[in-house]
Amino acid sequence: MTDSPLAAISPESARSPHNRKALLVREPVVRPAHFCRAPYYHPHDAMQRQPSDIQRVEKLIVAAPAFLPRPPEFDAASWLALPQEEQAFYGLCELARRLATQIAYCRTRHLVM
Repeated sequence: MTDSPLAAISPESARSPHNRKALLVREPVVRPAHFCRAPYYHPHDAMQRQPSDIQRVEKLIVAAPAFLPRPPEFDAASWLALPQEEQAFYGLCELARRLATQIAYCRTRHLVM
């Protein structure tokens, strides 16, 4: 939360105690869609130097275990001690659990069909 006048819309609203501002800062994330092929995507001219769809997905698949969430039953040391294949397995299970929780929440709020 901030009371900084720089965050206010106008000087008058900065004086109001009911007009507080907040700045949300979050970690950059990798979404599941980053690992999906996009065969029908055709980049515009400025994007031609980007890696091909196949190269992009191959590069991310190799790095996937590092992006996956650590399940709560593993502490940091035991998680890092796991072989990469096990990190991938448990990380995918944790990702599925989190996605299921989010989808269930959204369904209870009628946010998704």
